[in-house]
Amino acid sequence: MRVKNFIRPLVLFVLVFSACPAYAQEASWEEHSQAGKEALVNGNIASAKRHILAAINAAKALGPEDPRLGVSLNDLAQVHFDLGNYKDAEILLEESLGILSKRLGRGHPWTISTLYNLAKLYVTTGRYSGAAIFYQNIIKVTVDSLGPRHPNLGVYLDGLAGIYDRQDRFGEAEALYKIALSITRETLGPQHFRVAILENNLGTLYRKQGRLDEARAAYENALGIAGGSLGLNHPIVAAIYNGIGVINRKKGNYDTADEFHKKALEILQSSVGSDHPHVAAVLLEIGLLDVERQNYSLAEDNFRLALDIRSRRLGPEHPKVADVLDKYAELLRDLDRTSEAEELELRSEAIRKTVNDGE
Repeated sequence: MRVKNFIRPLVLFVLVFSACPAYAQEASWEEHSQAGKEALVNGNIASAKRHILAAINAAKALGPEDPRLGVSLNDLAQVHFDLGNYKDAEILLEESLGILSKRLGRGHPWTISTLYNLAKLYVTTGRYSGAAIFYQNIIKVTVDSLGPRHPNLGVYLDGLAGIYDRQDRFGEAEALYKIALSITRETLGPQHFRVAILENNLGTLYRKQGRLDEARAAYENALGIAGGSLGLNHPIVAAIYNGIGVINRKKGNYDTADEFHKKALEILQSSVGSDHPHVAAVLLEIGLLDVERQNYSLAEDNFRLALDIRSRRLGPEHPKVADVLDKYAELLRDLDRTSEAEELELRSEAIRKTVNDGE
């Protein structure tokens, strides 16, 4: 599982930092803004929301179009994004972008960060072509204005690589991941959590190509970094555990796979809630493990639950809904429930046609 599909948007939503004069409202904004960002990185959503709302109130006192209001609206969008409230996140991002574009211009780092977050949202909601255009423009502006080794460039390259990964353009994706890793290690250090995210995403890319030993090495690198920098109960760690679980399933180590998937599920249920799309991603993998173990009834339960969560939280026409429908249909065919399988296959085909037409 890529961090991009369910966990990576949790911390890669780029947060905007600033320095303010020591006036009362400006100092209040700075204090709450920084505290909110730290809480987001640490996965403490409730604390993040409280501080960011306080920062928004302080920014509003500085003027309805103060750039700091745009920054805090961007941060509040991340809270909604992390909770799976994508419509609310998009509204906030559009408002933030309007303020920052007008006051600072499209080439300002704060504006670029909001554009990046909007691109991430497009990926999550299945609008891949639009997201790719955002990423390509952001990368060009960043290189032109900040240089080819700026740390944020690693984040943006990672985002574009994720789209190529989704489109099975594996060679292009791998090249971008490796450039992003080089930039991030050089500018932020080898133990930064962004390095863990990139290692995880590279591991998932390898895994999809059947390069399981390379995938395991990348996941283990990611786990060592994320466990030290974020702690072992962070959603990023859950993504890594889930990936390790998949490798073990593919190698026939079913008990070990089950252990890692359940650890991932436990972390996510306690951090983002049991109804989050991230949880659906793990349930899908657990369902596939159940199929391998011939626990068909349990597999069907997990596929149904994953399908329900994704349909409600991402929308019934999302490509990730089609992914679940495909796996569920395969199970039904194996069980000789052909008519039910055909119904799911038709739904999946309709979703993919809609996405392709939109592309």
